[in-house]
Amino acid sequence: MDVINVQFEDEKREVIVAAFSASQDSTAWTNQGAVSLDDQRYLEFRARLESAANIEPSTPAYKRAFSFFR
Repeated sequence: MDVINVQFEDEKREVIVAAFSASQDSTAWTNQGAVSLDDQRYLEFRARLESAANIEPSTPAYKRAFSFFR
């Protein structure tokens, strides 16, 4: 199972607000964790990013920008 390092909005761990390729310094980035790539919270985070960027998922720019999520 593939996992990604994330930062949650608060200690409840319900909403992801950032994703990282590796774990971060916990004194600088609070509420860290790791979730699977198919975790519903992560999928919701990705959907928010995609809608904010307003880029079609099949465009080359999208594929380059989000290639590290694979």
